[in-house]
This record gives sequence, structure tokens and C-alpha cells, in this order.
Amino acid sequence: MINLRKSKKKKNDKASFDESSKVSLQHYEKKTFSEDHTEEKESGVSDIFRLQQVLGGVDGLAVRSCMEIEAESIKSFQNEYSKPVIPVGIIPPSAQLFSEIAMGLELSGFPFFWVLKKQNISPDISSSIDSVIESLQFGCPLVMLPFQNDQGLVARLMKERMVGVKVARNEHDGKFSRDSLAKALRSVMLEDEGKSCRSHAEKMSKVVGDKELYQKYIDEFVEYMEIHRSA
Repeated sequence: MINLRKSKKKKNDKASFDESSKVSLQHYEKKTFSEDHTEEKESGVSDIFRLQQVLGGVDGLAVRSCMEIEAESIKSFQNEYSKPVIPVGIIPPSAQLFSEIAMGLELSGFPFFWVLKKQNISPDISSSIDSVIESLQFGCPLVMLPFQNDQGLVARLMKERMVGVKVARNEHDGKFSRDSLAKALRSVMLEDEGKSCRSHAEKMSKVVGDKELYQKYIDEFVEYMEIHRSA
């Protein structure tokens, strides 16, 4: 995970990274992250500085996650900042949301072609957290090809949870080949590793689709806010 230290930083200081974590940025991702988020913006400060100030000034943090999937990261973040970190659940897209999107597209009058996954017979090539949640909701194994922001961290977390395979890339420049993509797809679809991924994805689908679990997280968050709200 990205380790933003609590010590005071100047507005254009570089971010530091926790090298000990298994779920960490690779060399080329650190370079891209630094280029994108540590440069001074038009406001005169960098994204990292702005985030540092926010994290230092809040009383607690609500995160879109759950202990069943990211317990170690949540506890680590809480220990790092000595502030409560409250998971509010993953909250996958609801059937009602899908219906509203579909009806909105139809009402627009423009032609569209929309494919929704309904069965776990094929892998999903993605690494964004929304796509990962959608895929795991249906028990689909993942073939992950991260490109930007937190996608690399999401991919390594899911690989650690054994629900997918990450497409091999060059550690230094991030390049991948058609062969590495084909190998990852064959691994999930045809090999023993794929059977294991499908099995673990099926198990995680029960967590991702557990509405009672996420209602519990939301209730606990609301309770926390009510107890700690300013007088």
C-alpha cells in the first residue's frame, strides 16, 4: 500500500512507499504515480500534499471496503494514522441501478450495445475496483491488466486472494506482450490455476453479494457518526 507518512511534509515532497507490503506498487507504477500526483498543480500544491492535509485533519476515515477482504490493509492504515478507519462495505451495483442505466440509455434515443455478465463461464479482463466487484458478484475469475492509479494495487490484492491471474509485465517499464496476455487467459480458462481461481471467486461472490453484511457495515457507520457528531 502507499505509505503516506504522518510527519510534516512540504507541498511538493515525494510520496514514500511501504516496501514490505505484498500489495504494493511496482517500479513502473511508482514512477507513473509520482509523475501524476506529486507535481505541483495550478493551485500551487500537489495531489499528494492535498491528500496528506486531508488525512491529517480528519477525525476518522470511511472506506469502501470490508474486513472480509481487506482486514490487514484496514488495520495497517488505522495504525499508521492512529485514527478510526470505518469500512462501509463494497456495495455492488444493484439490479435497480442497472435498470435505471438501461432505461436512461434507451430514453436517450441513441443506439447502444450493452453486455452484462450473468454466468461465471468466462474471465473478466479488468483491474478497476468497480469491474472487480461486478465480476466477483457473479463468481467470475479475473484476468487482470492494470493501467493506472490504484488498479495495480487492486490486481495484486485479488491475486493474493487467489481469485484471478495478473498479466505479466516488465517490472521496469510496464510493457506486456500478446503472449503474456494469452498465457494469463489460458491459465484461467484451461489450467489448474484457473480451477483454483474459479473456486475462490465463487466463495468470494458470497461475500460480495451479501446484502445483510453490507447493511451491517452501513448501520455501524451511521451509529459511529451519530455518536461522534459535533454537539
